[in-house]
Amino acid sequence: MQRLLGTCLAISALLVGAMPLSVAAAVGLTITTPYPSVTVDPGGTATFDLTITTTVAERVNLTVTSNPGEGWTTRLRGGGSIISAVSTSTTSSEGSPVPTPTATASLEVSVPAGVQPGTFNVVVQGQSASGVTETLSLDLNVEQLGVGSVTLTAQNPVQRGRAGANLTFNVQLKNDTNEETTFTVDVQGPADWTLSAQPAGSATAANFVVAAGASTSVTVTATTPDDAAAGQYPITLTAQGGPQPASIDLGVEITGSFALTLDTPDGRLNARATVGSDSTLTLVVQNTGTSDLEDVRFTATPPNGWTVTFAPEAIDVLAPEQEMNVVATLHPSDQAVAGDYQVTVRANSSTGGSSASDSVEIRTTVETSPLWGFIGIALIVLVLVGLFFVFRQYGRR
Repeated sequence: MQRLLGTCLAISALLVGAMPLSVAAAVGLTITTPYPSVTVDPGGTATFDLTITTTVAERVNLTVTSNPGEGWTTRLRGGGSIISAVSTSTTSSEGSPVPTPTATASLEVSVPAGVQPGTFNVVVQGQSASGVTETLSLDLNVEQLGVGSVTLTAQNPVQRGRAGANLTFNVQLKNDTNEETTFTVDVQGPADWTLSAQPAGSATAANFVVAAGASTSVTVTATTPDDAAAGQYPITLTAQGGPQPASIDLGVEITGSFALTLDTPDGRLNARATVGSDSTLTLVVQNTGTSDLEDVRFTATPPNGWTVTFAPEAIDVLAPEQEMNVVATLHPSDQAVAGDYQVTVRANSSTGGSSASDSVEIRTTVETSPLWGFIGIALIVLVLVGLFFVFRQYGRR
C-alpha cells in the first residue's frame, strides 16, 4: 500500500511539473491608484490614474461595476481614447523594462451639477484572460459648490516706461479649487495700446489647464504708443474658469518720450566763411517728444584749427513741441585755404536717465579775405609807380 501511495505521489509531481509555465504562473491581478479618495465640486470631473499589474503579460477587461446613480458619468481612457480593456506588458510606455507586466489607464468621473455634498463610491473591476477578477473602490467627496478659489498675483504690478516701450508683467495664477480647471484669460487697457496675455511658454494658446492646487504663469505684454502722453494707465487681467472670475489690476506709468530735432530755419545745411573771420549760422532745435527735455547742450566737430561756439551754450528746459534758435559762430583756421569743409553740429539732452540727440552736417565754403586782394592790388600799383619813376629818371640817358 505504501509503495502504491508513493507511486501516485510521484506521478502527480510529474504532471504538475509538465504543466505550461504560463498557466501555472497566471494567478495574480491587481488594480491600484495613488489617490483612491478625492474631493470634487458639483458639476466637476475627477480623474483617477489606474495601474493594472498581472503575473504574466495578458489582456485585462475593465468595467465600472458601481457608480452613485443617475446623472453620474464614468469613462475609462487610455492612449487618448475611451477603452474597455488593457494589455499588460513588461515594457513601459517610455520603452524601459518593468519588473512585472503592467498597463496604465485612467477613470474619469463626471459629477452631476445638482448633487448634494457627501461621499460617493465608484467601483472598477478588472478580469484577466486567465480568469482572475480584481476590484478597486474609489471615493469622491463632493463639497459645496464654490469651495476654493482662483487667485492672480504679480510681483511688480506697476511698471514705468517711456512712450513706445514694450513692457512685460509676470502674473501667477493659483488654482486653489478641488479640481483641474481649464482657464481663459483676457486683458483690458487703453484703447490704442497693444495688449496680450498668454500662459508662459505658449504664444498662441487660447486656453490652458491648471491642476487642482497648482499654479502657472501668465505673461502680459503691453506695447505703448510712441505718442503716449506721460501719466498713469490702468490694465486689468481677468481669468475665467474657476468658481468666480479672478482679476488683477496692473498699471503702467508713462514717463513720456524723449526726442529732438536739429535743423536750420530754411532747411539749407550750408554756410560761408572767411579765413580768419567769424561767420554765424542760425540753427533751430525742437522738442519732438512728449516730455520736457532738460539741459540741452550743443557741441561741434570742426576741422583742425577751427573753433565753433554757441549762443546760448545750453537750454535748461525745452517743453514738448517747443523750438528755440541757437546761433553757431564758426571761426576757420587762419591757415585754412579756400574750399569746402564739413562741420558736424550736435544737440544732446539727458533727462532722468533718458536721452535724446540729433546732429546735422554743415557744408562750409571758406573764402580768402578781400583784404589780401586789396593788398595785392596796392603792391601792383606801387610796383608800377616805381617803374614809372625809374624810367622817367633814367630814360633820358
